[in-house]
Amino acid sequence: MTLNSASTPQPGANAASAPSAVDQRLGGWTHGWAAAATELYNVMAGFEPGDFTAIGRRDVLALLLVSAARNVERGAAELIGEHSAPVKGFAQAHPSLKVLRDRIEHFDEYIRGTGRFQTTRGAQGLAVDLGGAAGLDFHSAYGGGSEGHTITFQSTELDNGKTVKKQYVVSIRAVTVAVRALARDTLSEAGQLDDEHLARCPMCQAPERI
Repeated sequence: MTLNSASTPQPGANAASAPSAVDQRLGGWTHGWAAAATELYNVMAGFEPGDFTAIGRRDVLALLLVSAARNVERGAAELIGEHSAPVKGFAQAHPSLKVLRDRIEHFDEYIRGTGRFQTTRGAQGLAVDLGGAAGLDFHSAYGGGSEGHTITFQSTELDNGKTVKKQYVVSIRAVTVAVRALARDTLSEAGQLDDEHLARCPMCQAPERI
């Protein structure tokens, strides 16, 4: 996301004065998406051992988790600036989240081989020859326990003129903890994390406690 620096709040810019109504709404939505990610994680982590449907259910819920996490990042960037420490730290820790969300959002194009990174440059760009490979697919899922599951997506794309299979990994617990922390830190920098909020919000009290 590229923001106009003239209209983008700088880190801590709202701390000295009361947040505007728009900023309060941005903070509320950003916090809400982090809460949505938490609810998804709780469902995904709560599947019973031996449930033969668990892998498929985690896969489809991971689609929503990626979208929720990306929306937290977008809201934080809009509210406190994409160059603020919380947003930059999150982006560095989870660099593939945005590109994966874009592929999931345009799943129909990537399945056909006509996604943005599956065609040559130009309006009349040629689609990648999938050669029978899946344009976009779930590649693997493994793990469990305290660190949660890891889900890997695979996309067939063009890279320097060559057809390659790229993998994008989502560690559901790590991503969920990170977006909870990002939402909390965003509210803090925006001057919206007061004692009243902390008293009633377990997520902001301890983002890692899931």
